Amino acid sequence: MKKEEKIAENFLLKQGYVDIVFEPLGLSMPPDFSIEGEIGIEVRRLNKHMGHVSKPIEKLEFNLVPKFRKLLLELENPELAYSVGVTLRYKRPLTVSKNLLDELKKSIRNSTQLELFKSDIVFSDKLTYVLWKGNGKSNQTYELRTLMDFDKGGDVTRARYEALKIAIEEKNRKLKHLKSSYEKFWLILIDNIFSIVDETTKIDLASLPEIKSMFSRIILISKTSPYDWVDIYPWNN
Repeated sequence: MKKEEKIAENFLLKQGYVDIVFEPLGLSMPPDFSIEGEIGIEVRRLNKHMGHVSKPIEKLEFNLVPKFRKLLLELENPELAYSVGVTLRYKRPLTVSKNLLDELKKSIRNSTQLELFKSDIVFSDKLTYVLWKGNGKSNQTYELRTLMDFDKGGDVTRARYEALKIAIEEKNRKLKHLKSSYEKFWLILIDNIFSIVDETTKIDLASLPEIKSMFSRIILISKTSPYDWVDIYPWNN
């Protein structure tokens, strides 16, 4: 089972589905999963594309994000009366070392104490951040709100949308001959384009023209945080 398929399987189990069968029609045959013999499920990575050639996502983001989220958890402060949103911007090349993370943690703590909100804090020539003061206190003191790669270029929503068109077209062709085999089909996509997946992701995609699909449900799951997911199809649901 590929890594993406394992993420999808764990997602389905955590959602409480039963009778989940991997490759129900045989080895390496679609669909990747079935649920109770009624729902056929395909799984795929969502990659940024150039034309029809898939380009793997820059590894730096998926190295940086888990470590930065861990750093924010270590900054937890029960005495602070409000939560703080963090926008992180970076340039490559950037080495995510222990020393960098330690110094960044000190900088964020000091900036909070000085209430330097809504201002660009230049940590280094490769890294800047902005702190946003919340109106109240949520479950976590510091929350990663936005991550920006200055070198990647382009709009994240547009990149996802173009990748979705290619993924859906590919899977529509692949499953066409199986339409009568299952009552409905789902598509689970593991997002390799951007690390943050939330309700804003769905709202932004729904602002673009609907992509016709044979799937009754399309689910987008964050690669870096598999607990973060959203239904992106039906388009305006």
